Amino acid sequence: LRASAHIDRQSNTDDELQQRRRKQRDQTDNDKRMKESIRQQRDAAKDLRASAHIDRQSNTDDELQQRRRKQRDQTDNDKRMKESIKQQRDAAKDLRASAHI
Repeated sequence: LRASAHIDRQSNTDDELQQRRRKQRDQTDNDKRMKESIRQQRDAAKDLRASAHIDRQSNTDDELQQRRRKQRDQTDNDKRMKESIKQQRDAAKDLRASAHI
C-alpha cells in the first residue's frame, strides 16, 4: 500500500511537473508571439512615419518650387514694368523736346 501510494504521489508529481512545463512552454510561445506582434507594429509605425515625412518633405519641396516660380514671375513683371516706365519717360522727354523746337 505504501509503495502504491508512493507511486501515485510520484505519478501526480510527474503529471504536475508536465503540466507546469506545458504551461511554461505555452506562456513562452505566447510571449514570443506577443513580442513579434509588437515588433511588427513598431516597424509598421516607423514605416508610416517615414512615409509621412517623405510626403511632407515632398510637399515642402513643391511649395518651395512654387514660391521660387512666383518670385521669378514677379521679378520678370517688375523688370517689364520698369522698362515700360522708362520708355514712357523717354517718349515724354522726346515730346517735350520736340515741342520746344
